[in-house]
Amino acid sequence: MARGTTSAAATTHQLPVSFLTEFCSGPISNDSMRVLRESVHSQRKAMLLAIMRKLPDSGMSVDDLVDVENSWRVLSTAEKDRPDVVDDVLMHPSTGVWLVRILRALLGLTGDATGEHGELLYLHAIAAAVATRAGVSCTVPLPVSRGIVCLPTIGVVQSPTGNATGYAELRVSAGSTVLRFDGEFVDLAGAEFSPVQRHHAAAGGIDLVVEVDDTNPYRKFSSPIAPHRMSTSEWERWRALLDDAWDLLVRRHPGYARELSAGLRSIAPIFDDRTMVGSSSSAAFGAVALSSTVSPTALAEILVHELQHSKLNALMELVTLCDDDAGQRWYAPWRDDPRPLAGLLHGLYAFISVVEFWRLQRDPDGDAARVREADYVFAYRRHQLRQAVRVVQSASELTELGSHLVTAVSERVAACADVSVPAEVAETVELMAEDHRITWRLRHVRSDGDHLDRLVSAWLREQSAPPAPFTTRDDVVPFHRAATASAQQSLLKTRIVRPDRFGELSSTAPAGDRAFATGDLPGAARSYVDRVRTAPTDLGAWAGLAVSLPSHTPEAGALRTAPEVVFDLHNRLLGTDRAPVDPVRLAAWLGA
Repeated sequence: MARGTTSAAATTHQLPVSFLTEFCSGPISNDSMRVLRESVHSQRKAMLLAIMRKLPDSGMSVDDLVDVENSWRVLSTAEKDRPDVVDDVLMHPSTGVWLVRILRALLGLTGDATGEHGELLYLHAIAAAVATRAGVSCTVPLPVSRGIVCLPTIGVVQSPTGNATGYAELRVSAGSTVLRFDGEFVDLAGAEFSPVQRHHAAAGGIDLVVEVDDTNPYRKFSSPIAPHRMSTSEWERWRALLDDAWDLLVRRHPGYARELSAGLRSIAPIFDDRTMVGSSSSAAFGAVALSSTVSPTALAEILVHELQHSKLNALMELVTLCDDDAGQRWYAPWRDDPRPLAGLLHGLYAFISVVEFWRLQRDPDGDAARVREADYVFAYRRHQLRQAVRVVQSASELTELGSHLVTAVSERVAACADVSVPAEVAETVELMAEDHRITWRLRHVRSDGDHLDRLVSAWLREQSAPPAPFTTRDDVVPFHRAATASAQQSLLKTRIVRPDRFGELSSTAPAGDRAFATGDLPGAARSYVDRVRTAPTDLGAWAGLAVSLPSHTPEAGALRTAPEVVFDLHNRLLGTDRAPVDPVRLAAWLGA
């Protein structure tokens, strides 16, 4: 880890063809996971070296630079005798998040680099963890957050003085490791020390050893957050949850269980974000942050899903799957926002694992509620992937390897085609998917202004609608129109998954959404027309109208193909002396 490392000494990585074939086909072996892990390790060493080379020009004080140099010497010394320890700390997910945040700041990509000096002190925590484990004699300053000092891979130490912030000092010498807080010394064997919590789950001869992280400041893959030390009951709940999820994975998804055993390093229960289900980060290989309220089945699915993102993130540092798309954005059926092509590929690769997961979770003889959930999730994700494959498979920006990945996903989806679901589920999924796609277009697709002018003129002259111009992805403008609340999606899902709650939920929903969800499409269409007349910019009403009209009619064709044009034309015409305008008649004119 000498700072004078040259490019000639840099590690290079090669991927055999067999690796790519295995990678695109599903779970990968221990050897293939090691290939990815080694490439991430090389990348992190390069980032750390880049940070050290940038620091002298960052505006840090001389004293701070001296401390940083001292921590660097600790790492360099340890690497000579205990490279395994250095590598283990370097590969901790928090180290990856920290490296990316600091390097981006020093390169001027995320504001003023000097504003990150507080986070730079995490380098001392990394060095202190290495020194403690490798027995490198040193004195290292450490930041105190909420009265806690964090040593990644080791644990946390509570300040005995009660100080919530400030600095402590780690002293490592022969046979002794202590922390000094304002003159008071704490031994790592004392009551103030809490070791990293790891859980060992075992089933069917496959083991999982995973850190359950509730203290590291980077466990949520963002700016540093405060510790949330779990209570004894919370910790026991997570142990039981992991055991149940692991038993399920080994019994029903052994390929993914073996992959998780090789690739999953830590999970972080999140207690303060009710919107989060599960997340991962390109900077945190092998880590998952997830809701503290998940079920064993949900946990199993999240772990499988999020590890696919870790794998693909590592692969995309080694090969190019798509060329730069110059800011173009794509429709991803599982997202409400437009995505770059790389993001769409991520969704394809991760969600095919979810489809395969739920295909095997379907048990016709199981609990009725679980059968309904499995049928719904399987059918919905399968439908979404079919949509996405159709969108992306002919993209000119895909490289040969990117096309290979998309083809492999398409073949894996096709392998699930013979699995049938109840007709009601299939029909509901199609309605939900169409409603989502139309709503997405209404929010993010910009109409051609010149074409709108021609349409306004033709309508006012009672002429036929002029043909639409050729549209491209350049017409996608994220959040071009403001979203409005809609209950269609939640009602349709509830009707399938939780029919016992449907009556209660639908009783408070708008009339159109209620009629739509119960199958009264003519009644829904009438209600949505009334809503459009009252609130002409209500995107939920426009989307509901589009999916409520008979699909074979011209008006439905226009509203489903280019809802944004019908929306914009209608609202332009409201500013003329021809108002009010019947939205169905206008759509029929456009679709004729």
